[in-house]
Amino acid sequence: MTTQKLPGTDAARHRTGDADLTIMLAAHQAFRRDLARLVRAAAAADLADPAKRQSVAAGWDLFKRELHLHHTAEDELIWPALAAATLGQLPPPLRLLYRALWKPRFNKTPRW
Repeated sequence: MTTQKLPGTDAARHRTGDADLTIMLAAHQAFRRDLARLVRAAAAADLADPAKRQSVAAGWDLFKRELHLHHTAEDELIWPALAAATLGQLPPPLRLLYRALWKPRFNKTPRW
């Protein structure tokens, strides 16, 4: 797996700088952990058994719901605040690209 070296990533991982993203990093780690557990449970389950199939399906539904809530919070709260605080540090072409991508995705003009 390749990790991109983006501005602030070391600060997020090491609790330095203006943004402490520890909770976000922990949430992403938890999603990876929970998805791996769900995959193992589904692989080991006798899916011909309706109760086992329903249990795996319930786990998948819960995972999808929690992931959706997480991404909604990122999109509505975290990314706009982070972009407003850091967008000026990006080179002008990247700022324009970021704004062009934001509006179609969220059907609104960024606040920054």
